[in-house]
Amino acid sequence: MAFTDSREFKQALVKYGLKNFHHLLFPKDDKRRVSAKCSWTGWQWIIYGSINSKSD
Repeated sequence: MAFTDSREFKQALVKYGLKNFHHLLFPKDDKRRVSAKCSWTGWQWIIYGSINSKSD
């Protein structure tokens, strides 16, 4: 998916976490990149978002 900025990406992750009852941690969170980590046992995953060369 494509998002307009890091704030919109983070909001989508927070909504996902609330809807699916996942506890998310945000170890990297700045204007150019965001990473999120699910800390629940059995559901451990990491997602990473950053600006790509085709975006503004």
